[in-house]
Amino acid sequence: MSVASVKTYGLLGHAKLSLENGARNSCVITFIFLAFVLAAALSVSAQEKCLQPGNLALIRKQITAGEKPEENLKLRDELLTAGKEFAVINRKATINSRDDNKVEEEYRASQNANTSRICSILNSTGWPARSAIGAEGVDSFLFLISKAMPISMQLEIYPAVADAFRKGEIDAGELMAGYVDRLRLAVGQKQLFGTQVYVRGGFLVMAPIDRPSKVDDRRREFKMQPIRNYERFLEISYRMPLIRAVMEPVGSDAANLANTANASLTSLASADDAEEKPVVNIETAFVSVDVVIPDAVDQNAALLEKSDFRVFEDDKPVEVLSFSKAQTPFDIVLLLDLSGSTADQVGLIRKTTKRFVEMKRPNDRVAVVSFHDTQTVVSELESNKEVLLERIKKIEGRGASRIWDALNFGLGMLDKNSEKGRRKAIVLMSDGADNSLTYYSRIGSRIGFADLVEQVQRSSAAIFPIYLDTEGKDPGAKKVYADARLTLNYLADQSAGNMYYAKKIDDLSTVYDRVLKDVGTVYSLGFSPDDETGESKWRTLRVEIPSHPGLKIKYRPGYFVK
Repeated sequence: MSVASVKTYGLLGHAKLSLENGARNSCVITFIFLAFVLAAALSVSAQEKCLQPGNLALIRKQITAGEKPEENLKLRDELLTAGKEFAVINRKATINSRDDNKVEEEYRASQNANTSRICSILNSTGWPARSAIGAEGVDSFLFLISKAMPISMQLEIYPAVADAFRKGEIDAGELMAGYVDRLRLAVGQKQLFGTQVYVRGGFLVMAPIDRPSKVDDRRREFKMQPIRNYERFLEISYRMPLIRAVMEPVGSDAANLANTANASLTSLASADDAEEKPVVNIETAFVSVDVVIPDAVDQNAALLEKSDFRVFEDDKPVEVLSFSKAQTPFDIVLLLDLSGSTADQVGLIRKTTKRFVEMKRPNDRVAVVSFHDTQTVVSELESNKEVLLERIKKIEGRGASRIWDALNFGLGMLDKNSEKGRRKAIVLMSDGADNSLTYYSRIGSRIGFADLVEQVQRSSAAIFPIYLDTEGKDPGAKKVYADARLTLNYLADQSAGNMYYAKKIDDLSTVYDRVLKDVGTVYSLGFSPDDETGESKWRTLRVEIPSHPGLKIKYRPGYFVK
């Protein structure tokens, strides 16, 4: 089984994985991983207890003694049935969210009934051993514990679960990994295995992972598939694009329940800590923040000075050390989607692209790339309009839609060829419907959306998507195009760009005018980051213009310290 928490519900996978006893004995690092949760469990003070006084010690003694009770088929069948039924209710609650009161009531009733039964079993007969209910029965029991019980009760009985794991009563697989991850988030720590996801704004969001570079090592130890394969599995199962959280989720279980455990927990000590962690060299670190003033109507917006801006990193003011006015030249990659219905209108695309080139500022350089299932470089970065106009005549193509690959290609193009001192931007003309959004992994982009978002977050390029409406009247495609708009808008927000809408290709000329106008109102601010901790992590940004309090501005929500 595979478990991932969404809101207070869970995502249930279908793989059943386990370790042989010999492999289990090698899980030394895993035992260290579990130790800190045990400390939290022993210190938690829950308002409502599961176990009767003294029973935790008796259950732990029973497990440690390795008692082998007789087979109990009745209890096994009860647990298997309860697990399957709750999985169905749990999934229904996840998909329908909390907006459906009937589903919510059904979920809560099932949750309470299962919690009551778990506590009854533990108090009356102790831990249900593998010899009594079999491996599948134990899996169902742990699933119900991790998904139906309140976090406070899970922490209360965690010492018994940890003992059962050490004694071989619980397999070191996806189910145990998900259980540990959920408890770590509940006590304010990052997850270890990447099993926990929540729903936010139409996305599946992977909760923060401790030392992400090590996550696949941990998953391999637990005989789990690589994290990116698992992310893709979740996207296909729930037909939602997935992104990765860069901060603890606000309003989630992790934030709400952090105070139920010992707030002074020290960081987990493990073998990973012995490895060198990346740090920021404060002498060379420098952050550049582009501020876009979209749809500017105030002529004074193009006359702002360094003194007009205030920049905050993690809510602390920083000194702006460098300042580039809107006139600073841009390197722009123009990405043209020639897949699907747009491929039949190459002539209009050439015409509107020609207008874009004719209106660009003299010092801006433009590269033109057409794409479908592959990318074709129509022109490298070029400032000469005549050269660009001649190359545009070669625009052609037809094929599948791999938009995310094209964006990643454009980012790489700018990273390789953009000159120092020039700002970077990607203008994407597309309906945004990457084949990956059909949720079939073989026909979509090679890069996942979560990986693309991280590339964008680590880049200094602003992305300006132009959503070309090709949806039509097919009701089956409605969600695909809704997700397409969602992903394009998210990329714009993460890069300080702006998203535009074109009902048809004929509208592109007008939209291109707006794009070039917005590019002409971009200011670049630079500062050295505050490095109190020396950690490589995500840091939030806030920009204010006190002299123009009503002015609409866009900027990156944060950045990764490199």
